[in-house]
Amino acid sequence: MAKKKLTPAQKARETRNKKQLAMMKEMGIAERKPVKKARKPRKPLTPEQREAAIERLAKAREKRLKGKSPAGVHPDVLALPDNHPLGHKEVKQWIKVQKEKLASMKGWHNSKDAKQRQEHMNTSTYLKNLNRWLTDAVWLDSFYGEHRTGKIKYKVIAGPPGTVGQIKIGMLNEQSDTES
Repeated sequence: MAKKKLTPAQKARETRNKKQLAMMKEMGIAERKPVKKARKPRKPLTPEQREAAIERLAKAREKRLKGKSPAGVHPDVLALPDNHPLGHKEVKQWIKVQKEKLASMKGWHNSKDAKQRQEHMNTSTYLKNLNRWLTDAVWLDSFYGEHRTGKIKYKVIAGPPGTVGQIKIGMLNEQSDTES
């Protein structure tokens, strides 16, 4: 088998290592090897001990989380029912899916293909918007859902001042059209 040709830097490093080993051998020093930390072997648990430990841990977790809301989640989001489309559990699942999707697009942010760059940007922005919804209860995206399939529909709940019962669309006032 032919030897691979070494670069000058690789050749110098190899020569330096050989000289160092020869000098250590001449001085009577053994070759350095990494020392592993000695660990005391753990005793195996009996099935009864294992069951007791599982119960203790479950009880401790329950006690710790009892009456506490998830950290960093806005109370308005937690107040939504579980079956609500923008509920806490749903959005957490969407975040998980979007993180996996973003991980699969690892090099797309520097891609030469504009569609790949745009898809990466859309996914990362949607992920940021989902996290913003959980922390601040402010929905910043026009879409919702695990794969952004649903479109947000806006509803006017309060118009501009002085317009009781009127709906303005652009510069057109519906009430003034009916009077003329």
